[in-house]
Amino acid sequence: MEIDFVVDGGAYATLSSVVLSRGTIHAAGPYACPNVRIRSQAVATNAPPHGAFRGFGAPQSLFALERHMDKAAAAVGLTPDEFRRRKLSS
Repeated sequence: MEIDFVVDGGAYATLSSVVLSRGTIHAAGPYACPNVRIRSQAVATNAPPHGAFRGFGAPQSLFALERHMDKAAAAVGLTPDEFRRRKLSS
């Protein structure tokens, strides 16, 4: 897996470092993968400051991962459930 995780921190850092850390830790999800590279960064934008909500970044990275798993399953001709079953770490 090669994952780029970018957090929009808004105009001020606030809790961006905590959200970034939690999202990075959970970015690969529960799947077995012998090679993982995760690049993560929090960026300042002109949006209002963002704080941490429930999950502190994990739901955002896991949502993206699960959508990717659906696309990977389709690409190899498996149902999403079967693809996930084969990739779960034991």
